[in-house]
Amino acid sequence: MMRDAPYSPLILRGLLFTSIVLFTAAHGLASSLVPAAYAQTTAYAGSAHTTASGLPSQTSVLNDSCGSADAFSEGMPEFADSATASLCPGLNSYTAYSELSYYFELFAPETKPVSVIISGALTASGEVDSLFGFLSAASLTIGTSSAASSVYDANACASSDPALCTSMGDSDNEGQIFDFSTSLSTNVLYTVVENADAYTDFGSGGAGDANASADPSIVIDPSFGSAGDVSLVFSDGITNTVSTPEPTSFALFGGALAVSAWLFGFRRSSTER
Repeated sequence: MMRDAPYSPLILRGLLFTSIVLFTAAHGLASSLVPAAYAQTTAYAGSAHTTASGLPSQTSVLNDSCGSADAFSEGMPEFADSATASLCPGLNSYTAYSELSYYFELFAPETKPVSVIISGALTASGEVDSLFGFLSAASLTIGTSSAASSVYDANACASSDPALCTSMGDSDNEGQIFDFSTSLSTNVLYTVVENADAYTDFGSGGAGDANASADPSIVIDPSFGSAGDVSLVFSDGITNTVSTPEPTSFALFGGALAVSAWLFGFRRSSTER
């Protein structure tokens, strides 16, 4: 009987530890290559206003006895605005604005087309019972740094005066649901910009509200044959999908496990002789 190989347990543990470290480092490296997200929210109630900006989750809220303006952004990346007003003659308008911008990239060992599913909804709505009225609008733009709307560009708009939507270049469509697949290239940085605006004006007295929201989702098409070596990575703080670990980290992790398994098998066969 041969003596046990004294180095096998230590090497096995060392390789497992190294593989975990390399796996984590490779995944973190890809995430760090995608620029940070940015959000800004603003709420107005008459002449008063408040603004918040910075990381993806921001909230701006103003309330008084006559109405409210609420703007919020989350790293989902769902966000929405609302503005409501009640019967307070002489008061100015309530307005809420939100903007969220972030990035994503499809990392892979080589440049190739990948099927991606983009789905979600844009909504714009409101109601009014006075001479003045409301305007709500939401938009979503997806593209590259050189062509901002090259992938997708959509708008939703609703107003007590449809001509206001037309003047903004939108139809009075009150929203839309989208769900489609498209081909994007790996190793290209893509940008996503979302906006939601809600505005009410009942200065002569009246009541009403306006609401706008945007909620997109971007995922690799599960039916895409070569999805296993592609990683979809978003800006930090954006969690609309779970990122797949980078192919390089899979290779490092798998390679270390293979060597560990070989050493373990070698040790067993040595002790059984």
